[in-house]
Amino acid sequence: MANFPCDPLPHLPPGTSIVEPGPLRTKRSYVVVGGDLPVACDDWAIATLAPEIDAAEYDGAIAVIVDYLEHRGLTVCHTTRCGMGTALVQFVSSCDRDTAVESSPHMIGDTMLRFVNQDRGINYRDATFTHDVWLMLVNYPLVCWQVGTVVKTMTPYGRFLIWSKDNSKKARIVVKIRAYNVDTLPLSIVVLQNSSDNGSGGSWTCPTYILSRNLIGAMGGDEDPILPDGENPHPMPNVFNGFWHDLHNDFHANPDPVPVVIDVENGNVEAIQIPDTPEQHPNFNLNELPEIDHEVVALQDSIQPKSQSNDDLHDDSVVPNNTAVDMTDNMVDPIIAL
Repeated sequence: MANFPCDPLPHLPPGTSIVEPGPLRTKRSYVVVGGDLPVACDDWAIATLAPEIDAAEYDGAIAVIVDYLEHRGLTVCHTTRCGMGTALVQFVSSCDRDTAVESSPHMIGDTMLRFVNQDRGINYRDATFTHDVWLMLVNYPLVCWQVGTVVKTMTPYGRFLIWSKDNSKKARIVVKIRAYNVDTLPLSIVVLQNSSDNGSGGSWTCPTYILSRNLIGAMGGDEDPILPDGENPHPMPNVFNGFWHDLHNDFHANPDPVPVVIDVENGNVEAIQIPDTPEQHPNFNLNELPEIDHEVVALQDSIQPKSQSNDDLHDDSVVPNNTAVDMTDNMVDPIIAL
């Protein structure tokens, strides 16, 4: 919230007056609007003259501002009073508005003229939404079971994100909001309805429960450096017996790590040296080679002490097309995030 002086009298409609606030008036209240606001105001700016002028001098001040801008080639479409400056000014284009703002301040004799964007006045402050929160409202009235009404219900507490609607459970609604302050979420939310012009209406009290709250704003970290000498930034993982060993080693610090084997039953971690082997299917088993009619060389004998090039590996070392490969041991049920 921003604290600043404000004179409401120049903005009153004719014949109206200000009613003094009573002791029960709250000092502040919050309304959370959506991420994309519908009104485009990119051609509006707040113009402020310093020293300040009296309200009675408004018309003369507007004439000075408009005359100065037109002499600089900036066309003004409309002006109106402003509660945090001399005037709100609408330019003919967003480019003209940005030109006036970026070249501020302007000197008109002994008077300084400053422009700021219409949404960056003295009433503007940063707002930090800290948590994504799942809420359950019990006994939410069935007459309010539509998205627009649920969004309005959540407006004072955070930005509405999701309604997990379940028509089979009418006793509650479960919604996700981006909360401004999770610690001030109420224990109950009262939904009010005005049903007639004579002021009569009704209310429904909904006990409110926090199901989960997740802190938002975690940083993703800096980018990794570009690898030297054209090195592939996405090498094949070092997999042996179903273990991804690079998870336990820094690839860049140690490009040839010692694989780590984990004994799941006993919880022991043992580092052993695994000899290099030719590329093969992860489920390829040398002891289960099918019988074939022509002579083949066993894959065990093909591994020589000297290093082999890819040209030394022939089609005979792959699994025949008619051999079924069991992949069920390595399959994992997919998780789909909506």
